[in-house]
Amino acid sequence: MICVFMWVFVGFGCVISQPVLSPQITPEVQPITAFDLHTIRKSSAQRLVLIQAWATWCPPCVAELPKLAALRARLHGRGVSLLLVAVDDPEQHEEVNRLLGLHGVDFQSYVRKEGTSDFIEGLYPKWSGALPAVILYDGNDVVWFAEGDVTIDDMEMHVSQSISRARECAGISPGGVCRY
Repeated sequence: MICVFMWVFVGFGCVISQPVLSPQITPEVQPITAFDLHTIRKSSAQRLVLIQAWATWCPPCVAELPKLAALRARLHGRGVSLLLVAVDDPEQHEEVNRLLGLHGVDFQSYVRKEGTSDFIEGLYPKWSGALPAVILYDGNDVVWFAEGDVTIDDMEMHVSQSISRARECAGISPGGVCRY
């Protein structure tokens, strides 16, 4: 996170203002349905796809944003794609963009464009709607799901385990097809 400190000189003294966060350049969030998110997931060049559902009104979700950006950087080149989707109302896209930029998320992210219930049911029927929610896919298979109290360490551990299993499967099964 980049903080910029502003100094204001007044007469013979100076007053220190509050730190101002410098927003990063973030691609405009795209409205998306659960169906379209699955289409993107299925067409990913990466074998593993981690989907994180969050909201601007969820303090733990917002606090995770810089950690998610760092996680994405650590996973780069390891066969993992990260998709962020805000479950805020589509009209909140400007606030979603602002928070993503403020917290260093500089990759394409999404905001739901269908009703909340339809989105939740369409994304993962076992999801209660609690946030944050994380779904890890290996191809079409859900290999891990968590909602509520989810940490970046949990995500990274499950992704690493899935990478290891995928390597094992590729070594023993033609075409790397393996069931967990």
